Amino acid sequence: MIQKPSKAAGTVVYPFQVKSCSRQVAPTLEQSFDGHLQTKLNLCCALETLADSLHIGANLARGPDLLHSTSTLLRRAHSFEEQRAFPELRRTYPQDRRLLDTLTRLEGEHFEDRGYADELQEAFTEFLSTDPDAHANEFGYMLRGFFSTLRRHIAFEREHIVPKLRGLGRTHDAGDRT
Repeated sequence: MIQKPSKAAGTVVYPFQVKSCSRQVAPTLEQSFDGHLQTKLNLCCALETLADSLHIGANLARGPDLLHSTSTLLRRAHSFEEQRAFPELRRTYPQDRRLLDTLTRLEGEHFEDRGYADELQEAFTEFLSTDPDAHANEFGYMLRGFFSTLRRHIAFEREHIVPKLRGLGRTHDAGDRT
């Protein structure tokens, strides 16, 4: 039986909820992967801004949150790469020894990057507890070493991994970039 709309206080109330008619399509594996890379590049820009501000006596209150989010973001991105993208590449290209070796090397770099991010967080806490002006060069150098290495890693993945992901299908969950 079809229920008719009712009127309550001058408004029409329908006995069903109207949902959007547009169909959401899950991103491709390539799009999700590239989205994680872009997020990491944005992080590098934020870290560079922090490094640049160390010498001008800027308010460093947001630094701890930025460095904490660095570790969290890397873990999330690397988890997606290592649990979703890399296994799919291994299934699709099982005979490509060079690719398989590259994926193993990238996983090792991921491990090192996460460790470096954790060290940055600890070093920043120590940096803030001392005289920041006296140690700005040291910590700035450490930050630059991290985001420069991360940018090279991202460039490599964009050049060598993203093209291999083209056409490999869609992710199962549109929320993969959370």
